Amino acid sequence: MTVAKIGIEPANAPEPASLDIHFSISSCGGFLQVKTINFTMMWTKILLSCLTAILLLEIVTSFHGLNNVSYRSILNRRKRSSEFKCTLPTQPENGEYKVTGGNIINGRALVINLQYSCNPTYALVGDGSAFCYDGDWTPEELPKCVQCGLLTPKGVEATRSGLPWQAAVYYKNIIDASHEHICSGALISNSVVLSAAHCFWNEDTKAKSDETNYAIAVGKLYSEWSHPDDEEYVQRSDVKKIVIPKEYRGDETHHQDDIAVVVVTRSFEYQHHIRPVCLDFKQELYNKQLVKGNTGKSAGYGLLRNDASSPKTLQIVDLPFVSNDDCFTKSSSDKFCAGNVNGPGLCGADSGSGITFPSTVQNTTRYYLRALVSFLQASVVHDVYDRGTHWHNTSYSRQKRDEPDCSMNEWRCNEGTCVRINSDCDGIIDCPDGSDETFELCRTHECDAFTFRCNYGACVDESAPCNNKQECPDDSDEQLPRCKGHTIIEGDKFRCLDGQLLPLDRRCNGIVDCNDRSDETLSSCAELTCTEDQFQCEYGGCVDAEAQCNRTIECVDESDEKVELCGVRTLIRPTTPAPVTEPPKCVLPEIPNNGSYSVITETNTTEVDYLSLEYSCDQGFKLVGETKVVCLNGIWQEIPRCIQTCELIKHLSVDYECFEESGKPRACQSEEIEGTVVKTSCKAPHYYSPVELPYMHCIQGVWTSGPACAVECGVQPPKSTPLVLHGRDARFAEVPWHVGIYFKNPMSKTRVQICGGSLISNTVVLSAAHCFWNEDIRALNRAMWYSLAVGKLYRDWNHPNDEPYVQKSGVSDIKVPKLYRGLELY
Repeated sequence: MTVAKIGIEPANAPEPASLDIHFSISSCGGFLQVKTINFTMMWTKILLSCLTAILLLEIVTSFHGLNNVSYRSILNRRKRSSEFKCTLPTQPENGEYKVTGGNIINGRALVINLQYSCNPTYALVGDGSAFCYDGDWTPEELPKCVQCGLLTPKGVEATRSGLPWQAAVYYKNIIDASHEHICSGALISNSVVLSAAHCFWNEDTKAKSDETNYAIAVGKLYSEWSHPDDEEYVQRSDVKKIVIPKEYRGDETHHQDDIAVVVVTRSFEYQHHIRPVCLDFKQELYNKQLVKGNTGKSAGYGLLRNDASSPKTLQIVDLPFVSNDDCFTKSSSDKFCAGNVNGPGLCGADSGSGITFPSTVQNTTRYYLRALVSFLQASVVHDVYDRGTHWHNTSYSRQKRDEPDCSMNEWRCNEGTCVRINSDCDGIIDCPDGSDETFELCRTHECDAFTFRCNYGACVDESAPCNNKQECPDDSDEQLPRCKGHTIIEGDKFRCLDGQLLPLDRRCNGIVDCNDRSDETLSSCAELTCTEDQFQCEYGGCVDAEAQCNRTIECVDESDEKVELCGVRTLIRPTTPAPVTEPPKCVLPEIPNNGSYSVITETNTTEVDYLSLEYSCDQGFKLVGETKVVCLNGIWQEIPRCIQTCELIKHLSVDYECFEESGKPRACQSEEIEGTVVKTSCKAPHYYSPVELPYMHCIQGVWTSGPACAVECGVQPPKSTPLVLHGRDARFAEVPWHVGIYFKNPMSKTRVQICGGSLISNTVVLSAAHCFWNEDIRALNRAMWYSLAVGKLYRDWNHPNDEPYVQKSGVSDIKVPKLYRGLELY
């Protein structure tokens, strides 16, 4: 310690006057202490203690009303650095510290202040800071980093706490000095537990209860505070501080921001069955873990069944993540759902329990805290959890944006935006969150005679129905049956979409009666008016007025139990009785476009138990589906369709391959339906194309292209089987365009090779005119007397060695120049 004594002695003793002493100190590390101040007009002594090695004092004194004042100052010597007893410790494993105070000289100082932090997947033991003065460290055991999120290893202690970060919250009963288990929590460090804010909230006073009313226990298997089987493992502590978000208002805000940070008075000691859970707020890991199909873990002492008492031991449950689309009960944006419909879940005293999701890196699986159990009761459809979007805020409170005050002519949306005062329930969404056009706001809205009432309650212009413009946000103005040309009322019957007939009073009564569920839809229930003793569901159905918020689902769309309407998340699904319906009838379907059908059953009525139809299509259209279809007891087989076709005229030079919608290739037909794709290629090796052939698409009866290939001309084939002809090597098709010309002998029924020719296309051969000329009659012989052969090596017409290669044909026509006269013009 460096002590500075400063003496101020006036040369002449003045009369009493005021004395101001101003001093500034640099390089003192903020640890300046004023030990004593002795003040008289004759002598002032100030004893200062500075807990660093270097001390600079600037003393300015002034005696108001006095002149010619002299003073003196005396400064004790400083300690040398070799006398400093505080030395920097080694960096902690899996973490680090930073020096936040003290002048370090050669690794030593009189005073050192450190702030510790841990690497990811590790948690801090201690409050994160350490202080040394003159060789003495506070605390004596420096902070360290331990692994987080690891499940208890298998063994004796594994049965005690499968989730070693599980904490139990108890309320102290001051009357009998007992401890009542009320909630759970998740251990995130050896002195901090996260739990639900409502566990510490007093709804009567709308304020947080005092910390002295609570206690925390970790390492417990039994819910009872002092269970004898827990004593060997449990660690307990009173509560030092509870911090909840400023925005939390309990039931008033549907438990938005339902999170509490609980600091204990006595730090817990980590053991195998007492470990912290991991925290990681990176969006990448968050998105990876909270997806449909992933399962998290949680634990608690809640009810095992709705009618059962709480279990004596801690219960662990696997909770699959539930997407927003599948969640019936999520009450606010900071919540998500998890659990199984009518399956394992959490309830009762499980509030505040952490729900954790695993992440495996390098064969090590760790669990990360993703949510805390929010407000729960028995018989939940899905449990609701607080996402914990603000746990990492150092003030433990999420900051909301400043909301402007709305004027007298404005109305505030749920998310804070101000819109004009009469903008609600008019069919136009003005609020960014859509809160001005919701069922819970508009359902009791009264519409006048010149408006149309949307199913959810908004009023729009009377011209809205069936004008091909969506003017109701729920589209109920365009979903009316009359907009689609449908008739759903036939006398005293309601016709389901599949033709089933029901008594009219079973339409839109909250109970599904149609086999296809079409009696309880927005379309079927549009324009329906409920009586005064009924509650109108959001889709338009009418149920008993007492259905509203009675915690039993009676509307098919569950709108009678919406959180926004009722403020609760407890839903009980009633058992729906099997509908009693009349025997369904078979009704003739509509005549297909571009086709027709004929009734092939012997019946004279359009409503029978059995019908059989045979379909056909107009020319240029092809039937997709079965030609004959049957209806039995009101249920039709899949009705076929008539699809326009394209005629596929195949070119001799091209190969065609058609593809189905699945991408599977197949042989092409002479007619292909619209949408068919054809891959084309040249027939190798006799045809080629200098460019890649395009795909053919059938669109509105026409192919997008009709490719053709050119003949491979003048190209010799590769060398093949060698043969000997007149003493030299020969090959099959050595000259592939060579053609043998044969004359038919009608007497012997043989063919004699008389000439040769050259193939110039797949149907045309060039040869000498005299091969076909009759000198006796000075004219061409008849074409039918000749035959042609290509691909031959042997002269004989039917030589067996030629058979695998030869192609033969008759002659349909012979053309020679008009001036050709044979020997006459030789």
